[in-house]
Amino acid sequence: MSRRTRYISLLGNLKALLCLVAGHLHAHERLGEDPAAVDYRQQLASATKRKIARYSLLTFELAVLKARGHMDSERGEMWLRESKLLLDGGTEWSEMVAGHRQHSVISWISHLLSRAVDQGTMTAVMEGQIATLLVTTRSNASDMMDPVLFDLPLPYIHIVSWLTKVMVLLYACTWGTMVYDENGDRHTHSIVLVVGFSFVFNYGLQSVLDLHEQLYNPFIDYFLAVPHERTFKAFKALADGLLLSSEGNSWAKDDGAVEHSTLVHVV
Repeated sequence: MSRRTRYISLLGNLKALLCLVAGHLHAHERLGEDPAAVDYRQQLASATKRKIARYSLLTFELAVLKARGHMDSERGEMWLRESKLLLDGGTEWSEMVAGHRQHSVISWISHLLSRAVDQGTMTAVMEGQIATLLVTTRSNASDMMDPVLFDLPLPYIHIVSWLTKVMVLLYACTWGTMVYDENGDRHTHSIVLVVGFSFVFNYGLQSVLDLHEQLYNPFIDYFLAVPHERTFKAFKALADGLLLSSEGNSWAKDDGAVEHSTLVHVV
């Protein structure tokens, strides 16, 4: 469950990043400023938001590709290009640090936010808050299959399995000695019950051990895996929707009538 928790935590971090960027990265128009300068900063903000949205999706996909063993493979690169997360003809793939590509992308996001402060499209206070969020994002995206964090030592697993089977055997033997009454007569139905219990218990334990290989990596494509493809589509739809909303931002524009009536009331 720890790996699934890390996965959903990473998704939550990236969604929060998109929401904050969509809401706080804009031209920050100043009173009496030249409209041309404001328009130029808005263009810079829009370009930065689009790039951060793509990098957020790229970070998410790279983290899962690492868990699947394809983060550095040619197959993984082709998938990212087909998904338009890597630009055709770009050098982003070669500029990433092999084995830590998701960390490279997070550092690019951090650089974009720092540059946005210099460009006047984001406040330094908000950039600092998002930087704190990126620290948590980096931690969750680090390695969802890290054996040091999530794996139990193999000898521990073997000892627990062996002790459990010994316990079942002892219970079976104990119950087996109880199938005779005080007169020494044997009861067949009790023997059947003991054998049935021992069989079902051992069969269930062995099934759990057999399932361990599938449950170990929840990112491999099988029935019990995390539905990543469906989750990624929903995440991409959120990114596209936030971009579209922040560009139109009719919800953020001042309502002249409301503002005027409020001022009159105050006066």
